[in-house]
Amino acid sequence: MNRFKLFRVLAELSQKQAADKLGVKQVSVWQWEHGVTYPKAERLPEIAKLYGCSVGDFFEGGDPVRKKS
Repeated sequence: MNRFKLFRVLAELSQKQAADKLGVKQVSVWQWEHGVTYPKAERLPEIAKLYGCSVGDFFEGGDPVRKKS
């Protein structure tokens, strides 16, 4: 599973909810999750915060560890 999708699902957000909170179209989230396009680098910290992970988590392999807030 694509890590953008994995962390979105772990955050219990739909594509629509994530898109609304990030101020992008739902199709953008879909494209990130399917490798069609990727978010701009400067947007990654905002996405990571929303998904409850670090920017590095999007690129690292292995099992994700959710951070407790």
